[in-house]
Amino acid sequence: MSDVLTAGDTELFTFLDEQFENVDGCDFDGCAEMATHLLVCPNDESAERMCTQHAADMRAQQAEVAQWPPFQQWNERIVFNQTCNEWIPLLDCIIRPIAVD
Repeated sequence: MSDVLTAGDTELFTFLDEQFENVDGCDFDGCAEMATHLLVCPNDESAERMCTQHAADMRAQQAEVAQWPPFQQWNERIVFNQTCNEWIPLLDCIIRPIAVD
């Protein structure tokens, strides 16, 4: 076995590095903030990361939707596009703070 890296090895390491670059970051598209909360799917406990601002926005949206008639509430849904790909009614989603050591 050789200790010399090939071009293919370098490409693989670069790819893996890019995949784990934002492991602690917010999962919302285009957001580079640190994740402080989880948006949890009530069906299977899949969780997507959110920063403080996106968690606050989601809570505000839930509060607004809670004031709507029930038939309209059901139509306001969230897609868990980073995990389980389910479309879940917004009011059923759980927002949980991430525990910090």
